[in-house]
Amino acid sequence: MKKFTLILAMLMTIDLAMAQSYDVLESFSAGNYFHVMRNVMQMHDQNILANIKLFTINNNGEIQDSYGWCLLKVSRDCSEVLDTVIIEDHTMSLSTLALPVAALLEPDPDGEGYLFARIKRDEMLPKNHLSICRFNEELAFDMENEIRVPLEDSVSIGFEYFYLDGNDIILYYPMIGPNREFVLSRFGLDGCLKHRRVIADTLCPINQPFGKIKVWNESPKEYVVNGQQLALLSGGAYEVSYHYCVLDSLFNIEEMIAYSNWPGSLMSLNASEFDDFESLNDNTFIFTTGYIRYNSTHESGTQVTRRDKSTQANLKTVLFPNEDPTGLFSNDQIIGFQKSSDGFVYVAFFNNGIIIAKMDMDLNVIWQRRCHSSTQNVFGDFVAATAPSMQALDDGGLVIGGTYPHHEDSDVFILTLSRDGTSTPETEAFLRPYLFYPNPIQDQLHLQYSPDVKPSQIELYDLQGRLVHKQAKDLESVDMQSLAPGQYLMKVTLEDGKSYTDKIVKE
Repeated sequence: MKKFTLILAMLMTIDLAMAQSYDVLESFSAGNYFHVMRNVMQMHDQNILANIKLFTINNNGEIQDSYGWCLLKVSRDCSEVLDTVIIEDHTMSLSTLALPVAALLEPDPDGEGYLFARIKRDEMLPKNHLSICRFNEELAFDMENEIRVPLEDSVSIGFEYFYLDGNDIILYYPMIGPNREFVLSRFGLDGCLKHRRVIADTLCPINQPFGKIKVWNESPKEYVVNGQQLALLSGGAYEVSYHYCVLDSLFNIEEMIAYSNWPGSLMSLNASEFDDFESLNDNTFIFTTGYIRYNSTHESGTQVTRRDKSTQANLKTVLFPNEDPTGLFSNDQIIGFQKSSDGFVYVAFFNNGIIIAKMDMDLNVIWQRRCHSSTQNVFGDFVAATAPSMQALDDGGLVIGGTYPHHEDSDVFILTLSRDGTSTPETEAFLRPYLFYPNPIQDQLHLQYSPDVKPSQIELYDLQGRLVHKQAKDLESVDMQSLAPGQYLMKVTLEDGKSYTDKIVKE
């Protein structure tokens, strides 16, 4: 069995099988396991709980079946694993797209414990159920009182989304069938179905929802979902446009707004994908998208935009261009976007690694950090971390969780940052307050620094430790034309005395 690892904050690898409390991991049935981070949550005692989906791997190294869920409780600074529990949840499937990968992990609004909800299938009968479980601070699950609500047999597992709305769970899921139906259902925490509505089908402007649901207004209560409109053209081609849909408390459609052809700077973005959204209390909202500008340079990246709810006027758009040298991750994927408790916002996305930026409400970047850059593995393939989970912490900090793939294996990491973008000394060694690109390099190496730091010098060393270049001004670029091809160590020193070392390659 491949090792199951947790990379704590500074991304150190700890083999969980070495600890007695993780012997259960060695009792898995025959086969390898692939890990996908699904949720991170701050607990009442300020520690962090991570929820990891486990899949079996076949002999070809392909994800095949669902094994269950692993919940890990780690300390607030991610320096210690405090507890773990495995929840077996077998699902056999001929396609990884039909495997349940979504779950709800939230504090219980009806008590001092926590909620864990997901879609399950009976092992004996192919019947879908909504499962709602409660557990306490010690990760003791009350499985005897598990609530199981029968769902339609035609629910398409693998694309479901959950949202905790006060004392209700909203489940957003697609149906298998010719009408391409997408359904919103509201359940009480006792499993009672309170409301169900088909909000997307072949007759609806949104017939390809992305699945996310957020609050648009608190009073009166309104929600927003986003998606595509696919219009069939002659010859079997589709015309794609992007919308978001404002719904009332009963999920009736109140407003449809196209966001792919908004005026202003978005006109030049031939393709965009609405990905995450936060509503503000001043009649504005902020959203993030990945963009591609189809021109000779094939520009792409992530954009953050603030707009007026009433007029849809573009108040400000900030672009984070993609600097991925491999070309494999050209259209950035957004990890998440959340309001911070100290009056700022966090956005996290992929750009040759994981980028975390803290911004004020006017979208000025306060600080920016990069970790887990894409790199070549021992097989020569470029790999990059995936981090689908993030949560703003009570003290203004941030926790983000994900996995780093290997060949037929993956490592799990949980990373916490304080409100000022710092963390433990070990974590600092793996965070960078600057971006550098391209890598490999042909002529010029470029650097972009976080607004909260100032560089003082850059040094380049060969692998024998000899200084081959030193630069104390114009530190936004380094001319490497005169250097021989090979590997070098770049040392960046900041004005506060902190220094960072990275490996770069000259072609």
